[in-house]
Amino acid sequence: MRLNRISSVALASLLTLTACRKAEVASYRVPKEAPPPAPLALPGGMSGDMSGPDMATTPVPTASGAGLTWTAPATWTKLDPARMRRAGYRIDGPAGTSAELTVTAFPGDVGGDLANINRWRNQLQLSPLEPAALDGVISVQPFNGREFKLVDLSNTATPPQRTLAAYTEHDGSTWFFKLTGDDQAIAAAKAVFLDFLNTVRPE
Repeated sequence: MRLNRISSVALASLLTLTACRKAEVASYRVPKEAPPPAPLALPGGMSGDMSGPDMATTPVPTASGAGLTWTAPATWTKLDPARMRRAGYRIDGPAGTSAELTVTAFPGDVGGDLANINRWRNQLQLSPLEPAALDGVISVQPFNGREFKLVDLSNTATPPQRTLAAYTEHDGSTWFFKLTGDDQAIAAAKAVFLDFLNTVRPE
């Protein structure tokens, strides 16, 4: 009887020990997730995070320092002030056509002749100009003792659209006098526009 009792106790202890082992909870160390990298810092306080505002909303520095002044024809309608624009005028043409003159100024050469002309060509949905063809689209003319570069571009839209631009360097900046709109309106206004360039002078 004593032997059976000891055997029973030993068996119960063994079962209890086995059950405890089965119920044991294992724990694991999981490495902490690394924080996302900070957005790339860019000059001018802009962020490299592409989820931010579109680049079109990024301010573009305009020219500072001594400026230019001019006298606009009485037939041109002065437009309200606008961001980045020194002045703007509406020019009415024949048969309900119209064009708009904008005056802007930026430090340096704003990328150079080819970059500026191809920007205007793109606005008219024209293919980019090759560097070898640059001299064929720029004419250099003096107005009021100041040298201007003139560019005349047009497309085959309906109605045709045109850009007549004149630009000059002044005090380390480039000043743009850009006439855009219906081809018919610009053709009618071209002579007046060239006379207007003769009024451009330092402030």
